Amino acid sequence: MNKVVAHIRLVAQQGQRDVLVEQLLGDLSDQLRDAEACEMFLVSRSREDEDVVWVTELWASQEAHDGLFVNDRLNNEVTRIQLAYLAEPAELIRRVYSDVVGGLGPSEGM
Repeated sequence: MNKVVAHIRLVAQQGQRDVLVEQLLGDLSDQLRDAEACEMFLVSRSREDEDVVWVTELWASQEAHDGLFVNDRLNNEVTRIQLAYLAEPAELIRRVYSDVVGGLGPSEGM
């Protein structure tokens, strides 16, 4: 199975980017840390847009990524963050998935 990277662009409500970052790095990050298949969860602020946050995730496989979202606690946390801190409409969320082919990273064997 190929490792999968998810790049997710989130647009915060105006002036709420830092609060969104705190939320992503709080309970959500803790829950993903407990998921063995999530090898990296990286949150970054855009330099070009003061309301944009990028999340980059590295997963052991697409199946591992998809399987995690049957977790009600995780889904509730994601929904809470989306409703409280993301700008409308939901189409502003952009997701791009790619297969890892090599390079340097946080774990051996990429």
